[in-house]
Amino acid sequence: MGSVNFITHADVLQLIAKRTAEDCIIFLSGPTSRKTPLSLLRMKDVIAVNGSVQYLLNNNVKPFLYLLTDIRFLHRRREDFYNFSRNSQFTIVNLDVY
Repeated sequence: MGSVNFITHADVLQLIAKRTAEDCIIFLSGPTSRKTPLSLLRMKDVIAVNGSVQYLLNNNVKPFLYLLTDIRFLHRRREDFYNFSRNSQFTIVNLDVY
């Protein structure tokens, strides 16, 4: 991975400006996440965490923001990380993972 870029206030404002919905959904990998209606996921900006992106992409939902917080995920599924990052509008990697 390249050099470290920290998120600035201007970056946050850019994310806010590019949102497409008033609300967002934070989508995790727990068992109840799959009970969220796909129609709702398609209507909202979705922030997806770690491996939860796989379910979204399998169901043609493009994450607004992909958040990687777990170093183990990166070590075990690096290619998935690259794929998830490419298929999300924005990607943020926790500094502890980076």
